[in-house]
Amino acid sequence: MTFIESMTFLKKYVQFSVDIPVTGNNDVFILDKNFILENNINFKFLVEVYKGKDIRNGELIENDNYLFYPYLVDKKGKNILISESEIKGKNPNLYEYLLSKKDLLLSRGYFVKSNKQWYELWNPRKRTHFENRKFVFSEVNDHNDFVLVDECFYTDSACGMEIKDEFKKFESFLLKYLNSTIITSIYRKISVPKANGYLIYKNAFLKDLPIILLDDFANINFDLIDIDDFLGDIFKLNEQEKTILLEEGTKND
Repeated sequence: MTFIESMTFLKKYVQFSVDIPVTGNNDVFILDKNFILENNINFKFLVEVYKGKDIRNGELIENDNYLFYPYLVDKKGKNILISESEIKGKNPNLYEYLLSKKDLLLSRGYFVKSNKQWYELWNPRKRTHFENRKFVFSEVNDHNDFVLVDECFYTDSACGMEIKDEFKKFESFLLKYLNSTIITSIYRKISVPKANGYLIYKNAFLKDLPIILLDDFANINFDLIDIDDFLGDIFKLNEQEKTILLEEGTKND
């Protein structure tokens, strides 16, 4: 095998997201599916949105929550606000709902002082990030639980990170690596512990997660491999070291 690098850190291979969208009023802008159906609102300008608690056991758990997200993307990847008239024309019942909340939305003093339209989110972040393929994960968990998804909008207590273009061919390895018992154990030594063995999953800690990435990893089917045995060999762990890490990585199971 030819080394891309020997020991390095996760921050070399992924781009961490800045943050979740800040709506300015989640009660208005995040709608329950039952409310949507009962009020004959269509799903134009609405996107499914997930909280940290909805990301578990390697998958996204449907929660029937939808975020009003009135932005498209231009050729440069920048958000473009969808006009009030277009929202009214293509989703009239949604528009009437928003209009009924206009006074409430305008009661935000900081918002009125901005140059934003009354129906805008305070900080929507870049739509491109939410549409791109990425890892999503809960901000608090008792073990590593990263999910690889395509389009996914997320909010409270959820985080995301994209694999940098030049390393996308290693996504299969990175997914197995991140969710392995050995790496969970190593992450316990990096993160800040919370009650009952829970950990904080934040960029500040994840960026320093150690990794060895070899160019041949792109050609290996990691679904057929025990990832912890594989990492034990790559990190040159003896049996005692490996056993300790496996025990520490599963102590909350």
